[in-house]
Amino acid sequence: MAAKKSGQVPAAYVEGFDGKNLALNLSVDNYHFSFNLRDSIFDNANRYYEHGKKAKEKSKVHSQRYRILRENSPKSNANWLKQKS
Repeated sequence: MAAKKSGQVPAAYVEGFDGKNLALNLSVDNYHFSFNLRDSIFDNANRYYEHGKKAKEKSKVHSQRYRILRENSPKSNANWLKQKS
């Protein structure tokens, strides 16, 4: 939130209303999210927190897999063999 860091009030907009799901579509400093009116503020915040945790864990797993694949690639093995000689 760039505006908050610079001491300004963040730009917050209601972009729309989803009547079917009773949700507000909001934008705060170019962060877009949905706020479910059936849930409490805590429940809405918790949903995004859990989503962030899952995304971080998924990113960590993918980066570990990429590192392992890169280390075990034939090109890496060839470089390793050159260094051993």
